[in-house]
Order: sequence, then C-alpha cells, then structure tokens
Amino acid sequence: MQRFENQVVQREQCPVSLAPPEKIDFFRHAQNRTLQDLEFVKCEFVGEGLATYGRAVNRSAARDIRLKNCRVNSFFGIGAIFDDVSVDGLLTTRHPVILSACALRHVVIKGKCGRFLFNRQICHDDDRRNAEFIADNDELYRNLDWALDITDADFSAFEIRASIPPRLIRRNPDSHFIMSRAVALSNEWKNYEPSGAFQIGVSMFLESGADEELFVAARRSKHFEAELNFLRRLKSAELVA
Repeated sequence: MQRFENQVVQREQCPVSLAPPEKIDFFRHAQNRTLQDLEFVKCEFVGEGLATYGRAVNRSAARDIRLKNCRVNSFFGIGAIFDDVSVDGLLTTRHPVILSACALRHVVIKGKCGRFLFNRQICHDDDRRNAEFIADNDELYRNLDWALDITDADFSAFEIRASIPPRLIRRNPDSHFIMSRAVALSNEWKNYEPSGAFQIGVSMFLESGADEELFVAARRSKHFEAELNFLRRLKSAELVA
C-alpha cells in the first residue's frame, strides 16, 4: 500500500488503473479509472474528485483506501464505486464532500468529519442516465451485507438523500434515525415543528421512491441539540426508529 503523509496530494501523484475505453459518440471516448491500495495521513486534497464517464460499465472506483486526519477543500464523486474504504477524520473547508449516484461497499467513516452529501441521481438533466445508475446501484446493494458504517462519526452535516438503503448502514441509534415511507406520507411528523431543512429532506425522500430514509443529527453542527431533540420526539411518538 502506497502511503502519503503531511502533504497536499494531487491526483497525478496517485497510481491509477484505467478501464477499457468506452465509446460515447462518434467523436470521443471516455476512460474511467481505479485508485487502489493507498493510504493518506494528515493530507490535504484540493479540488479532487472521482467521476464515472459514460454509462454504468467499468465504473471509476476507489478500493482499499485509508484516510486518517485529512482535510479536503472540495471532493466530488460521480457514479463511482467505493469499496473497502476507511475514513478516520476528514474535515471539509468551503464545500461538502458530494457523492452523486455512487455505490458503497464496506465503507467506514468515523472521527471528526465535515459535511457529507449523498445524492441518489448522477445528474439533473438526463433521466435515462439517472435510471441506469440507480438500477446498477440497486443491483449492487441487492445481496450486500453492509455498505456504510457511520456509528462513530461526528459530522458537521450529513444527508443521505435516499442514495443508500438504511438497512445497509451501520448507525448510532442515539442520533441516527430511520423514517418509513408510510410515516413520511402520513404527515404526522409535521405536528412536531420540523425545521425547513428536515421538511426538504422528507420531500426529497418521497420523490426518490425509496421505502426508508436515514436522518442524522450531526454532532458537530451548531443545530445539533435542536435536531436531536426533534428526532427524539419523533422517536417517542414512534414516527422514527
């Protein structure tokens, strides 16, 4: 495993494996990449990302990756696969870590972390491509034992947006709560003075068509106590688990 420590890491420094080129149209080809067997300790990433180009074949991937006490200015994952990845402390600066239509297998996030945003869709303007990646992710998750472990993570913000089935997420039941679709549709939760952010979260959950959604009271957020108290009230009313 190649190790990087106490440095600003550029993508050119990391060895990659390239997938066979995929023909996108008559004029160009796309070639996706895999990062593997890398360890980063007290490193900083600036403007880095891992994207899948074209269709959901030979997707870009990060496998056997370890991060400890790192910092990221902005990171985007688009349609990539994260497999056997461990993150122990990852602070964000200007922008959150954004993962769109990514698939996770045995990913552990713990320690002090910044903002994380998971999107179900890969893009906003291509329904066919969105459907393809959602179906591919659903197939990957069908027989998976677990996808993501956030039991010991202290986030500034965390939104899952129906991108990973909650049954595949290892969580802390004291501050991570699951709502069913039936409860979301019942509107009973509206009787407990939800924040605007929570209402948006439920709306996006219903639009996704998912059966369940995970809501996290982020411990490093300035709104943590209010979010936690609200979610605990919902739990006492048996509206979340």
